[in-house]
This record gives sequence, C-alpha cells and structure tokens, in this order.
Amino acid sequence: MRAGRYDAARSHLLRALEKLGEAGATAWQARCRLTVGALLDLQGRHVGAGAQAEQALSLYRDLGHRAGAAHALENLGWHLALLGAYLAAGACCRQPRLGRKWPAPVHAPRRVEHDMGRDRAGS
Repeated sequence: MRAGRYDAARSHLLRALEKLGEAGATAWQARCRLTVGALLDLQGRHVGAGAQAEQALSLYRDLGHRAGAAHALENLGWHLALLGAYLAAGACCRQPRLGRKWPAPVHAPRRVEHDMGRDRAGS
C-alpha cells in the first residue's frame, strides 16, 4: 500500500464492515475490525486501533471463536502497551491462546516484553 493511502483503505474497510453486518457475517466483521486496527496502528492512532481490537474481541467471544478472541486479545494488549497501559496489556497477554490460527506480528512479542521489562526496571 502506498504511503498516504491508509485513510482511503480504512474507508473501504468501513464500507465492507457495513456490508458484512448486513450479511450477518460476524466472523468476517471481527477480522475486518482487526485489519482496520492494523491500519490505524500504522498511522500511530493506537486508541482507535485498540477500540477496533476490543470490538473484534467482543464479536469473537459472542461467536465462541477462541482463536479469533486470542488474536484480538493479543492485538488489544499490543495497543495498550503502546499507550503505556502496561498492567492492562499484561492482563491481555496472560489470557489463554488455545486454538490460535493467525500469527502475531513478528515485532510485537519482543517489543512489548522489552518495553514492559524496561518499565518495571524503572528506566
């Protein structure tokens, strides 16, 4: 995706969310929300990205989709850590990961643990 096109991509995804809602495709709505969150993350808009992860988590939990809920929790924890809410981020990351289907972002586990470890050390 070309730089500066994130807002256009988000606009398309939000329209897709409307259509998915009309179709009752709840699992796809949740996945789409995580994608919108990823776009917001790339723009440094972590509050909005976290809100998308929370909505995806709620949808996945309503479906009983454990893998999706685990993925959404991991994303939510990542965004909370970026916002400096380390205790809440840790709580998200300690929840079970059973049945997880999607890989985590390559940089997420190392970066969150590093930031959280540095915070605990007081530096």
